[in-house]
Amino acid sequence: MALFVNDTVYSPGNRFDVIFDTAKVFTLEGSISYQALEKLKIDVMGRYRSYELKNNVHAWNKPDFELVTRVHYNLFDKFYANFDFKLETGRKALVYAAGDGVQEEDLQYFKKLGAIYDFNLGLEYRYTRRLSVFVQLNNVAAQRYQRWYNAPVHSFQVLGGLTFRL
Repeated sequence: MALFVNDTVYSPGNRFDVIFDTAKVFTLEGSISYQALEKLKIDVMGRYRSYELKNNVHAWNKPDFELVTRVHYNLFDKFYANFDFKLETGRKALVYAAGDGVQEEDLQYFKKLGAIYDFNLGLEYRYTRRLSVFVQLNNVAAQRYQRWYNAPVHSFQVLGGLTFRL
């Protein structure tokens, strides 16, 4: 299994190295969906993973639990809305020295990373089958989380555009 850890030799800790380890992974996952004609679709997916590694005490930066919810709504085949929610918990990052919030297990130092709560909202207007405009709002809650240790995400993003199909 490939694990991404911070490079502290050639950078101030904001670049990553890949380390490999032999892993046994237990995964329990489930999903449920609901669809009302072509108007509304709701998906909820959950996943729990347990890792047993040969050389590392944890699967660095990988979540133990993930929950994803997606809602898509179609109004008159002109207006489309989507809502996405993602939750990740149980992530840990390898660090190389003791410090604030750092724990030790089997001579390896690690830091627990906070939970990720990510909300996204998208709206689209289809003028014709070939021409549409859209706006996508990412990380609507403006949460300042670290997807990877020492690599924060943008707090809030707005993306808009025009699509044209030949």
